[in-house]
Amino acid sequence: MLATFVRFEIKNLLRDEMTRVMLLYPLVLGGLARLLLNRHLLTLPFAAVTAAVLVILAAGFDFGMIAGFSLLDDREDRVLLSIGISPVSADLYVWVKVAFAFVAAVLAGIVTILISGTFTMTPPSTVLIATLAAMQVPINAFLVSALAHDRAEGIAATKFTGILIFLPVVAWLLTGWKQWLLAFVPGFWPIKAIQALPGATAAVSTRSSSALGFSAYVGMGFLWCFIAAAAAFILFRRRPV
Repeated sequence: MLATFVRFEIKNLLRDEMTRVMLLYPLVLGGLARLLLNRHLLTLPFAAVTAAVLVILAAGFDFGMIAGFSLLDDREDRVLLSIGISPVSADLYVWVKVAFAFVAAVLAGIVTILISGTFTMTPPSTVLIATLAAMQVPINAFLVSALAHDRAEGIAATKFTGILIFLPVVAWLLTGWKQWLLAFVPGFWPIKAIQALPGATAAVSTRSSSALGFSAYVGMGFLWCFIAAAAAFILFRRRPV
């Protein structure tokens, strides 16, 4: 049954032209960041930090948007209603769909970090950062599905949720207690975890400092993202299928 879901989801993703473009977007962004940094076109600290942060967060946000649009399509086509009367629960179907996008975001995040060459970090740290950044997938997917009725409204909803990808840029430059004002943003945690890694900021210049260690940011980040994903799922469930 799980294999059937995965095959169906792959076909569902590849049949949409906009989705096919979005699948390549994080990789293109990573390559662009590498090109700009290698040619020293990003010489200002803020510009370099902005490019680096967007590279890390792009995969999680984009795949969350893709999953959200797919859920909107399912609602519009009454797929969730049909599944609700089948032996497979609608919740299982939804979570399999989101989990597929989550895994894709993790893989895209790892590849994007490696392609961009923006940060220097160990393989385990790269995987943890990519996984934590991918926690945006369920949050964004359920929020878009909860705020919109169809794909047209979903595009408008992403303009609202899209601010969540830019706020961590500000958090990178904040120090002391001020940085915690943005702790509610999912992208805050992977960015601050990167900032806590020794030597991770070698490719960029920043005057910020980390209040906690890498493990603390990762642990607290996963905890907060799980809570935010659960809250977004509750909002999604309250919308009629």
